[in-house]
Amino acid sequence: MGKRVTVESFLECAACYHFDFESSIVRFCSQPIRFSYCLNGKTHTYVPDFLVQFYTGVFKLYEVKSDMESSKEEFQCGWKAKVQGAFELGLELELAKEEEILDEVILSFCIDMLQEMT
Repeated sequence: MGKRVTVESFLECAACYHFDFESSIVRFCSQPIRFSYCLNGKTHTYVPDFLVQFYTGVFKLYEVKSDMESSKEEFQCGWKAKVQGAFELGLELELAKEEEILDEVILSFCIDMLQEMT
């Protein structure tokens, strides 16, 4: 999309590649909003990795996680609360897992890009 996006991980970089070349996406941004959610009677704040706008007019939040991280019980418990918090804002929060993001083409592209940046 021609603009720089700040990412915190290799997986987020690979997700940007998907977003950038997905024809149904108008634009996306990283670390878009901070919102509150409730878990075990306590209020927490959360910042999703991306906000994506689709040509249909739909906006969707994404969290990018490794397969290992997303399979942990503590993540699953907190995840449900975060999804509910996004829902209360009128947004869908979707988990983008490692297995859905990575393939050889993207892996090779991101490695090349990171090497150019160093």
